[in-house]
Amino acid sequence: MKRFSGAILLAALIDASSAYAQEGTWSNVRITSITVYTSEQFGPSGLMYIYFSEASSGTPSCANTNPTIAVIDLTSAGGAIAASLAQSIMLAGGGGGLVTAFGVGNCNFVPGIETLGKLTLVGS
Repeated sequence: MKRFSGAILLAALIDASSAYAQEGTWSNVRITSITVYTSEQFGPSGLMYIYFSEASSGTPSCANTNPTIAVIDLTSAGGAIAASLAQSIMLAGGGGGLVTAFGVGNCNFVPGIETLGKLTLVGS
């Protein structure tokens, strides 16, 4: 019975993870610039824009004109941590280390710019 219930749990986890499919993917790229708006006077506050050295693959149609940019929502805990990681990578030295990033497949925060869902440090 334990083996059968384990197989059901594994199948449920695989199925649940497919519901969160990524769209835009930036593989082994550098973060070239970061912009944060703290006042609505300049742009939407609470967002960090990350500029990558190369365009993403699998960019959703909403972000076709900006495939080298992603946006992070700083109002969520996960977004704040991702922004901190991005800043640390950027400050690590002249463009920082290589990262792989995944978008969530929508442009809900800024029209034309995909929302970032995952940021991973690959190395220098």
